[in-house]
Amino acid sequence: MKAIWIRADRQTVELVEFGGYEDLYRMVGGYLEVARGWRDTGDVLYVDEGGAAKLKTGSPFFTIAGGHQPVVGHGVILGREPP
Repeated sequence: MKAIWIRADRQTVELVEFGGYEDLYRMVGGYLEVARGWRDTGDVLYVDEGGAAKLKTGSPFFTIAGGHQPVVGHGVILGREPP
């Protein structure tokens, strides 16, 4: 399955292979939290649950359209599985 990996430290967006939750933990760098969902497509943005607690001067972050605030750390967007 494909996923979109938002790498805040590199300021890149990459299409990657996703094999399971272990990949998600590795990509976001911590425990998972849903930061945003899109009803029309079923896509979900996962981030590190403790990202804001890790905030310090110079921490990498990104913003996303429709988001409420900047996201500290990395994110992963997954779509719903096709039927």
